[in-house]
Amino acid sequence: MAKMRDIINQNTDFFFNFNHNEIIGSPTGLSNIDSITDGIWGLNALTGTPGKGKTSLAIQITINNIFKTSTPVIYLSLEINSLMLIFKILSFMTK
Repeated sequence: MAKMRDIINQNTDFFFNFNHNEIIGSPTGLSNIDSITDGIWGLNALTGTPGKGKTSLAIQITINNIFKTSTPVIYLSLEINSLMLIFKILSFMTK
């Protein structure tokens, strides 16, 4: 297991040469959100009342990260099963 000191030492160039014109997290595919948040960082929970677009936003971010940036994604939902999720992703991708 890597120690924090080793991780910082290996990434010193990143910390000192940060370009504020680039997002540093995983892009969401939505430029307005990326400009506010600098992308998605670490573990995120998307919460809210029913019918407000949480699933649509999560699918947009998931598709962007899987297909455009090849970033691994774990999608966990307590509301829909895996088959429903696949259909929602296919529907979103085919518009």
